[in-house]
Amino acid sequence: MPRKPVGMARLTAAASSLTASIRISLSKRTLTAFTMIGKSALLPQFHSNRAKSMKLAKLLSLSITLCMAALTLGFAMLWYERAQLPYGSSGQYFDAASGVTYSDGSVLGYAALAMACCIGTALSIWRLIRVWRG
Repeated sequence: MPRKPVGMARLTAAASSLTASIRISLSKRTLTAFTMIGKSALLPQFHSNRAKSMKLAKLLSLSITLCMAALTLGFAMLWYERAQLPYGSSGQYFDAASGVTYSDGSVLGYAALAMACCIGTALSIWRLIRVWRG
C-alpha cells in the first residue's frame, strides 16, 4: 500500500474529523428537533386520539348494553305471553285469537333465549361500568 504524503494525511484526518463533528452536530439537532416535535405536536395529538377512542368505547358499550337489554326484555315478554296460553291436550300451546299452536319446545326456546340475553346484558353492564370508570 503506497504511503500518502504528509499533507494528504493531515487533510484526510481533518476531513474525517470535520465529517464526524458535522454528524454529531446534525444528530444533536435532529434529536432536538424530534424532541421538540414530540413535546409540542405528537403528545397532544396522541392524547386527543386516546380521548376520542375512549369516548367511542363508552358510546359503543352503552349502545351494546341498551341493545342487549331490549333483546332480553323482548324475549322475556314473548316467553311470558306464550307461557300464558292455554295448554292443549295435544301437548301444544294454542292461541285462540290467531288460531296458531305453539309447541312446548318453542316456549322453552324463548325462555332459553331470554336467559342467554339476560346473561349477556349483565356482562355488558359489567363492561360498561369498567369502561366508564376508566
